[in-house]
Amino acid sequence: LDNGSVVEFDACVVACGADSHWPAMGRGLPTSEEERTTTHRLAAMAAEGERLLNAKSIVVIGGGLIGTELAGDIAGYARKRDSDSNTPAVTIVHSGPQLCPVMNAAAASKMQQMLENLGITIILNEKASIIEQKGEDSKKVVVLQNSKKEIEADVVIKTTGFVPVNSFMDKDEFPQALDARGWITTDEYFCVPSVGDDDKKKKNVFAFGDCSPSLPNAANVYMGTAKVLANNIVASLLNNSDNIREWKKFEIPFAGFCNTAGPNHGVFYSSAFWTQHMLPWVKNKTMFFMAPKDMIGLKKEFTLAD
Repeated sequence: LDNGSVVEFDACVVACGADSHWPAMGRGLPTSEEERTTTHRLAAMAAEGERLLNAKSIVVIGGGLIGTELAGDIAGYARKRDSDSNTPAVTIVHSGPQLCPVMNAAAASKMQQMLENLGITIILNEKASIIEQKGEDSKKVVVLQNSKKEIEADVVIKTTGFVPVNSFMDKDEFPQALDARGWITTDEYFCVPSVGDDDKKKKNVFAFGDCSPSLPNAANVYMGTAKVLANNIVASLLNNSDNIREWKKFEIPFAGFCNTAGPNHGVFYSSAFWTQHMLPWVKNKTMFFMAPKDMIGLKKEFTLAD
């Protein structure tokens, strides 16, 4: 540890998540005991929500699932709260030819239509850089690299993917643990490759969740495969005993993404089908679908108010 102390273990699971370019996502490490509390996190999110709804102009850089949902929520809820004349001017700048690259063209086109119906300006095939202005205005300027166009905004939010926080992995003990971008690699048992451990029965370091690209970044995928991780942890712990546990390989389960566009619309997308009906509305009303909601013990009082 940083203070020089050593913690020994029989099995270790690295599940440190990932950071983001936008602090309000709550992925950064807390800097005080107060920041660890639910009360502080809820208050910080509420304050950021007010800041966004009260801004006159917002640019979201990145048109993936997070960027489109954020832009849709800002425009949709601001319009629901105030008249159209008081809602922020929201712009999405995306480097690719379509929004939400994980979706097929038809679903992405429907998502774009819903966002444009909320008054959001969408700019595709453009990368952007941010210039901080000094002085009383304090606005930011977003410069589009291809057209050289400049967009002034009160608030600029980057949603261009997550940032790895895995530099603590020992490069001598785990020279193959990190890929070129800094994410933790694993085998099909969630084991992190280490020196001299060709036999999986010798492995006792695992990685799971956003810190590793082994699985798609979706809550239902992690919930569906957590039991495989648990089994292999037990198999590792029983390695030197008479009670041998069979190791299991993970299989990527059915993955679906429900992307909302404001309080009432959105697109649910999966490899099997996609729809604009019902499921996005359910997500907005509950924040979780029924199975995950029950698994984590959420009660009725946690549902969102109209």
